[in-house]
Amino acid sequence: MFACYWSRPPHTILTQPRLANLTEASQLIDYIIMCITYLYFYRALKAQGIDRRTLPYRGWGQPYCAWIGLVWMSLVVLTYGYTTFLPGYWSVGTFFDYYLMVGVCPLLYVFWKMLKKTKVVRPEEADLVWERPVIDRYEATFTEEPMGLWMEMASGLGFKRRKAMEVDI
Repeated sequence: MFACYWSRPPHTILTQPRLANLTEASQLIDYIIMCITYLYFYRALKAQGIDRRTLPYRGWGQPYCAWIGLVWMSLVVLTYGYTTFLPGYWSVGTFFDYYLMVGVCPLLYVFWKMLKKTKVVRPEEADLVWERPVIDRYEATFTEEPMGLWMEMASGLGFKRRKAMEVDI
């Protein structure tokens, strides 16, 4: 099948719509991987008995938002090129435009795992506190409470600016 796709004249192989389809599918797969990464992180937090409320930042509605995002983006990726399957619109080239990255990304993941002989980290073994002391020391240098989102937005627009502070690190 790849031979059919690449046997086209050179000027038709990566035209703008083709490149856009490949990059859009890649970006959707990136979001899927971000959701999976968060779910693994959340699983490691639970396995190690770390409460999310002790973290400096936490997302609202997690892990449910990650699950919703994972399911939604997976459905989008799978139906992204549905027009290819409509009667009269089938084309091998168009099929590869829409679904090439869906096949390539898992293959690259498996290839990398086999090449580097790495394994997926078990939740109990994930190192969740390696950088924590450095971050805590850095955040201890701040003497004022951080601004909220709306105060920071107002400050960015020129309202309610704080006085500059000198911080010795």
